[in-house]
Amino acid sequence: MNSIKNYGSLIMFLWVFLSAAAAAGDACRTPSPKQCGFYRSCVETKYNCGGQGYPIAYGEKYCERFLSLTYKDLSLKGIQWRDATLVCLQNQISNLLYSSNNVRTCGDLKAFAFDTHAGCYTQKGNSICDLSYDEMTTIGNTVDVGDVMTINGVSQIFSVLKTCYSPWKKELVLLRSKQAALKSNVMVFSMNHYGDERNVKELEKIEIQIHQLEKKMELINEVP
Repeated sequence: MNSIKNYGSLIMFLWVFLSAAAAAGDACRTPSPKQCGFYRSCVETKYNCGGQGYPIAYGEKYCERFLSLTYKDLSLKGIQWRDATLVCLQNQISNLLYSSNNVRTCGDLKAFAFDTHAGCYTQKGNSICDLSYDEMTTIGNTVDVGDVMTINGVSQIFSVLKTCYSPWKKELVLLRSKQAALKSNVMVFSMNHYGDERNVKELEKIEIQIHQLEKKMELINEVP
């Protein structure tokens, strides 16, 4: 009777163990949205980089900081960008964990991870380029100066702004064209001595957009 009980206990233990292992494996293959444990339980477990290595000192740290940003800090579009970016960054490393590659050391891992940052920040449909200047500043301020002022930090900032600059420039040309047309319409209505409130409001809106865009374009000149 005792042997049957022991056998049953062993089967139960193995089932729980294997279930936990499978769950952990699934979590590493498909990182959960709005969760940062992936960096510690999956990446750090494999590479053992320590507290100052990329998984803990950068991946986990900034995942948690980005998640601390709320609707008080970002618009709906900003929150959507945050969530899509965090998933993208983790998926890139998850693919690495389950593929044949030459990423063997913590240095290799850090280089690989940084190479994925700009692409994840500027995904089609969820790009930091489409956020406001104030939101970009808020996001930038979540990063420690010591992490920004490194070769990797400066390189990724420049890469992101370079990606953004071309569409910003095209958008600015279109906005200035609309601005010129609206100014002409407002002037015509003014010369005929009656108001044109709709065009005036639209012109004000366009000029705000131009100002925001010019401020964002100036950011590239601030990269060290």
